Amino acid sequence: MLWVLNILKGKPRTSDTIRKEIKKAEKDCMQRYNHTSGVHTLQMYISCDAHGDTAIEGLFQYVYDGRVILTFDVETDTWAAGTTEAIPLKQRLDKDIGWRAFVKNYQMRECKETLKKYIQHGKHILEQQVPPEVRVVSRHSSDGTVVHRCHVTGFYPRDVDVTWVRDGQTTLLETSSSGILPNQDKTYQIQKTLEIDSKDGHTYTCVVNHNSLQTPIIKTASVPAGSWILTLLPLLGYVDHGPLDNWSLIRITRKESVYR
Repeated sequence: MLWVLNILKGKPRTSDTIRKEIKKAEKDCMQRYNHTSGVHTLQMYISCDAHGDTAIEGLFQYVYDGRVILTFDVETDTWAAGTTEAIPLKQRLDKDIGWRAFVKNYQMRECKETLKKYIQHGKHILEQQVPPEVRVVSRHSSDGTVVHRCHVTGFYPRDVDVTWVRDGQTTLLETSSSGILPNQDKTYQIQKTLEIDSKDGHTYTCVVNHNSLQTPIIKTASVPAGSWILTLLPLLGYVDHGPLDNWSLIRITRKESVYR
């Protein structure tokens, strides 16, 4: 995103400072953990939160091979070691006054200022809402049941509540769910399936709640109607001594439709 790149352009000093420290720490970790070969990863995990106008302290950690080995404590202005092997690294960092000052400043001020800029510049994306499209399809199954599918698609943000309701009162647990899946246009979709007896007789509705909607979308499922098939069967034989080879027996059967 262009607005993210524009924010980061003005912070080359921050990136350089962190990059230099990572190189030092990487060498220390390889020695302390006796890793002379293989693939290993050292990461700096930096985060900060903001709820409205209230600033919350950030987090600054060293993570080696997926395990937190060091966490900076703002109140004591020291590092806390998460493993025995990280104690020598902690001692080195505690003595590095310049690095401690950088981390504290970044955690207490710079990270939060950057977060506010992200929120400000990306507000239109964070607040974007796209309502879902809802379609209910039903079919008869070979085992004598009716399968109702509620397909919800094209919604954003991701969170959505899709439920099956019987007779407008009882919330049911669906037979199966696809889970929330991404669409190519960055929106999302989900499908929930309900299987009932064909002679059930109750009314089933799919109820969809989403942040983009003022009121829920409600779609009613109906048992698909069947179609009649006319079959002419030739009869051979005699009735009252009359030939029947030019007559036919008419048989009418009902074929269930697949989708309504």
